[in-house]
Order: sequence, then structure tokens, then C-alpha cells
Amino acid sequence: MKLSGISVEIIRNENISIYAGINNSKCLTKPLVGAEYEPRYVNPSKVREKLITFVEILEDFKQRFPLSAEKNKDGESHSDAQIGDCLHDIFCVYVPGSEANQEKAKRILRNRLMQHVFPEPERIIRSADNLYAFLNRTYAKPVRIHKELPLQMMTCEGQIIRGSCDLVWETNDGFVLVDYKSFQGGIQQIITTDNEHYAGIYATQLNIYAKMLESTGKSVIATLIYYAVSGVIIEIKIKRNDGKVEVQYQWL
Repeated sequence: MKLSGISVEIIRNENISIYAGINNSKCLTKPLVGAEYEPRYVNPSKVREKLITFVEILEDFKQRFPLSAEKNKDGESHSDAQIGDCLHDIFCVYVPGSEANQEKAKRILRNRLMQHVFPEPERIIRSADNLYAFLNRTYAKPVRIHKELPLQMMTCEGQIIRGSCDLVWETNDGFVLVDYKSFQGGIQQIITTDNEHYAGIYATQLNIYAKMLESTGKSVIATLIYYAVSGVIIEIKIKRNDGKVEVQYQWL
């Protein structure tokens, strides 16, 4: 092949292209196949650790609020992810004791076209009231409340794990980490180890968030999951050797 008076020879092997040009020099060109790299950014939910975990029910408010996943008038239904995102939004704008909480919840439901999914938004607010009251009496009044707190850390391989904590209750003694779940099932499902909805499957995610928070020099005194629909608070306890966990990451 000749290009502008220069003789070019294309040599191909399994993975790369090489061309011979001026003065018979050879240069590498773009690989014929895509290079395989680990992702630069990783969500904590995509990491796996070898952990020994314990699940304990701390509170059952026995105040489940109604939730309907039936199709709307247009024949459409919302996914579990959409339902979860909606609840996260409502809990994020919630302010303890505010008279505007219910109106904010209704506005979010209207914007998301999910009024039929949550027909009683006042009971969502009651669920948030219950959680905050529990945190106050169990871990003391907070010095600061963090909602959807963004965090990130770098692994020894140079990858960045980043995500956001649903709720961080900061006290003088340390942090209480709370993760919201919109699972609609019962308690037995979330405390049974061989059940697909077992609360312990979230231990790695919470442990990573805890280590990020502890890098600030303040300890994490509890890692909790709040099942908002059923009104159940679960504590995830992680057994550590000598106060440390050897992490083995499995990128999915």
C-alpha cells in the first residue's frame, strides 16, 4: 500500500496492528481488540469481603405502612428500584418535628407519579419519626445529621470506591450509620441466613462505609439497616480480628 509516496506495509497479529513506514521503521497502532481493565470507580455494593457477620433485631415498631405495586390507570407499574428511590427522597427531605414533612412527601409522590403506590404518605412520615426517636434515645442527641453523605476511598490497586450513606447520625461518641431498605417482606426473611433477602448480605457495603467514616478519626459505634416499610431496625455486627478486617475485593 502507498500513501503520499510512502510505502506502508500492514502487518497483523492476534492483538495489534503494526505498520512499516519511513525508513522501514515500525510503529504500533490501535489494538484490534479492547484492552481489559478493572473499573476505575466501583460502587460499595459491588465489592465482596470475607466477613463474619451477625444480625440482630433492635426494634420492631409494628407500624407497617401500605404500599401498592399495582398498575396505574395507564397500565404501568413501578419497579422496586423506583419505589426505593422514592422513599429515599422522602427520608432525605424529612426534618424532625417539621410541619412541612407531609407536604414535601406528597410533592415527591406527585412528581414521581407514585401517589397510588403510597396512598398514605403521613405514615411514611411516622416511620421516619419512629427512626429518629429511636436514634435519639439509643445513641443520644446528634451533633450533626448527615443525609446522602458522599464518601470515597482508594484501594491499593488504585481503584476508587465511592457511594453515599443514606443517613449518618453523628454524636460526640461516634457515628451511627443507617442504610434504608424498601423491602416489603417479613422479619423472618431478613434474619434467615439462607434467604435471598437476608440483611447480612449488606455487611460489606456497610463495613466499607464505616471504614471511610473512621478515616476521619471518629469511630463508628453502630451500623444499622432500617426497613422503612415494615418499621424494623436491624443492627449488622461484624466480627473483626484484632480490630481489623483483611479485605479481598471481587469486582463484579
